[in-house]
Amino acid sequence: MLCTVAFKAPGSSLPAQKGKAERERAEKEIYPKNPARLAEAAIPFAFSSLGTDDPKAFAEGIQKAIEAGLSKEQALEALTKTPATFLGLDRALGTIEAGKIANVVLVEGELLVKETKVRYVFADGNRFELKEAKPGEGEKPTVNVSGKWEMTIEGGMGMKLTVDFVQEEAALSGKMTTPFGVFDFTGGAVSGNNLSFEMNVSVGGQDIDLFFSATVEGERMRGSVVQGGAETSEFTAKRIPG
Repeated sequence: MLCTVAFKAPGSSLPAQKGKAERERAEKEIYPKNPARLAEAAIPFAFSSLGTDDPKAFAEGIQKAIEAGLSKEQALEALTKTPATFLGLDRALGTIEAGKIANVVLVEGELLVKETKVRYVFADGNRFELKEAKPGEGEKPTVNVSGKWEMTIEGGMGMKLTVDFVQEEAALSGKMTTPFGVFDFTGGAVSGNNLSFEMNVSVGGQDIDLFFSATVEGERMRGSVVQGGAETSEFTAKRIPG
């Protein structure tokens, strides 16, 4: 079984149908317990990144599962041994043994906690050292989009939405209010006067990945949104005063 760590209630679920408050409660208190319940029932499962918009969000989802009762050992197995077994690759991947492919991550401190720092990644026996970006590297943001924006998506996805952006230096997060519900996103970025972010929305019980990119000019922005890596639509947005 594949288990997503996005912990979002599908539109067809009972919590989602009971309203925003019940949906948010389920996403906070019920869904993060699913991995622990699978482990207790001895049902093999592997973590899936479906619905998480960046590696940081994926790691945070695993941490939520651990906080909700999943042991770190079970979490590690759902990231390594079990997915290798599901894919029929357990003779070459999934555990550290002589004769297997040397894909290894070396960290400082305890694994699978918020304070973990990845120092080295070995891929097929080749070592890669990870270095933190120094302050000032990359193009600094020349705009700040924090606040509410009214977005109009054109074409086949045509609809009007409201986006509440939160920008902290170059990091971008927020929430999008749509006719299908309210959806949060993290892991976005602002570079110069350009921004990008991605998110997962649930429409009629179907999860859809959306990838946004735009150029900001004053109180307006124009860009495109790609749905599931296929259909592309243009959009415009303007800041809502206040």
